[in-house]
Amino acid sequence: MTLGMGFLVVLGLALVCAGLWLIRLPAGYRVERRQQFARSRHDMQAYVLDYQRWQEWSPWLLHDPQTELHFFGNAAKVGSGYGWHSARIGQGDITTDAIEPGHSIAQTLKFFKPFKSQAQVFFEFHEVANNPDACELRWVMDAKVPLPMRPFLPMFKHMIGMDFKLGLARMVGALDTTASHPRITFIGVCTRPAQAVIKRSYTGPLKDLPAFFAKAYSELSLQAGDTVNGQPLALYHKINTKDSSTHCDAGLPVSDTYVGLDAQAAGAGKFFHVRLQGDYRFLGSTWNAAMGHARMQKYKLDKRRPALEVYTIQPGTVANSNDLITELFVPIR
Repeated sequence: MTLGMGFLVVLGLALVCAGLWLIRLPAGYRVERRQQFARSRHDMQAYVLDYQRWQEWSPWLLHDPQTELHFFGNAAKVGSGYGWHSARIGQGDITTDAIEPGHSIAQTLKFFKPFKSQAQVFFEFHEVANNPDACELRWVMDAKVPLPMRPFLPMFKHMIGMDFKLGLARMVGALDTTASHPRITFIGVCTRPAQAVIKRSYTGPLKDLPAFFAKAYSELSLQAGDTVNGQPLALYHKINTKDSSTHCDAGLPVSDTYVGLDAQAAGAGKFFHVRLQGDYRFLGSTWNAAMGHARMQKYKLDKRRPALEVYTIQPGTVANSNDLITELFVPIR
């Protein structure tokens, strides 16, 4: 056997092994999220069936307010739906397949661009604790991915789950502006100067971050004294979505009158700027939306630099969490 033939045999075996590995991977996935509403089951079902109101809460239409929409069929009837076309979010449509009054909606979701796929979507409405004026909405999607995309299935499932969470939170706000909800603004590309920052480092579960930040910012504030020179911030060096952990720093900007030796320059460079107005519990969904929007805009992420959160309006300065403002900065090249 010649060297060339040997190489082809090895390559062929490698391709066969890769194909067998791909075939063994799961072909489909399910995403499910729930949210309670102070509305009856029938009211919530009517709201979800009104496709002309999806712009109020859709986590995808948020990315392009200029999306071309066309509505078809008799409103709130089987066969009704809407289609969309956008340079950012692609092209597709969603159609109502079945309605069980006061209980459920079944839909078919089709994507044509950026790639073709299809999914089944279900909304279920459940009465809460025998209260006819409240319900729990259950949003479910069953989907399959093409064979070459199967290795990325866990990532798709995570991202769509975050989208569902954001969509339900926006739905809460659309129905009741006084309820806790997020408002997200994609501001655009900016360049930030370096700041002298003192820091505390953290590595661990995301769920323990609030306690860490509370302690760290208290300590940093005492350390900085009257040399504080800006809003507190967080610098995210790494986030692992598989185990929901992070490596990050809590930081506090200081002026040049700070006498310590531990101040470091941080936060400089080119960023994609996104603003969240609302409670900190919406930060995860907002980061997911920010990263998705950056991909849609074809920004090249700069993984050498940390992503930033700047807490512009903080708890204790406003009475309502809807008035909190956090600036997110995605590092780009």
